[in-house]
Amino acid sequence: METTADDTREASDTPRVSICVTAYNHGSFIRQCLQSLVDQRSTSPFEVVVGEDCSTDDTRAVVLEFARRYPAVVRPLLPERNLGMFANYRTVQAAARGEFICHCDGDDAWEPGKLEAEVAFLDANPQCVAVFTNAWVMSEDGTRVGVFSRGVPPSFDTSYLIRDGNFLHHSSMMYRSRLRESALPAQGPFIDFQVYVRLARHGALGYIDQLLTSYRGESAASAIGRDNSGVRRLVWQALCDVQPVDASPGAIRQAQASFLADAAYQALRSGQPRHYLPWLQLVRAQVRGSALLATQLKAGFVLMRNFARKLGFHLAVKAGFAKRTARVFYPK
Repeated sequence: METTADDTREASDTPRVSICVTAYNHGSFIRQCLQSLVDQRSTSPFEVVVGEDCSTDDTRAVVLEFARRYPAVVRPLLPERNLGMFANYRTVQAAARGEFICHCDGDDAWEPGKLEAEVAFLDANPQCVAVFTNAWVMSEDGTRVGVFSRGVPPSFDTSYLIRDGNFLHHSSMMYRSRLRESALPAQGPFIDFQVYVRLARHGALGYIDQLLTSYRGESAASAIGRDNSGVRRLVWQALCDVQPVDASPGAIRQAQASFLADAAYQALRSGQPRHYLPWLQLVRAQVRGSALLATQLKAGFVLMRNFARKLGFHLAVKAGFAKRTARVFYPK
């Protein structure tokens, strides 16, 4: 029987799906986020585990309101002191009881049908250890400004995952809980991309090319917006975790070139070309001699390709051939 969070029922001891939410100062967004989760229709019992990390706004009050309204589904975790982003994430994931675990940032949201589509996908594809969906990209006020990705196949391996940088929306992820300890680094900061690399060691990653989540890409709470340099360093950490047994040498070289291209783009965009040099030093520690020169040349090609893609889109918008909302933020 299909159920929703509106159904009156006892809290399930064994929910099949756990939706993990991390929330900190998401007062402007958390209501939309949680409502989109409890409104999911599914034949599988599910829970929503919310880690509310001592926000200074009204986030906790909204979380408690939802816990009262949906006591069989919403399970709040309320630490007495701020844990920080990484510890809060680990705490919520550790509390999940389902066979499948999902993640949703407190400033993102799900579209109707997301939960059921991913459960059906993993049931039908036992070789896949996780599945993702495409996503709308929203501005801070909720206006749709584009889509997250395009051209992603239904399943892929580590080589495909790493070649062009991250193209997966973390709030769309559902993975098999038996891999929880393998997927999450035991300590220290990490990035969603590192979780995907670690999951891909155990099987294929799946993709549903439907817009079943919404990503608030221009939110003030976005980690990329707050600390772009820190996020890039964690991306490099994730790439350093990739071993020759995980991906082909060509894919690893392409991933390193894409990393340099992104660093160069951000340095040029900021008007500070010298900011590229520390990232080049990071790559130089891993790639030496003629291989380094080849990687830099490949990075130059990727940079030019990306500039051409962005310029082409803006010209198409200006000429009336494309709408601004047709932008693809992380194309493959």
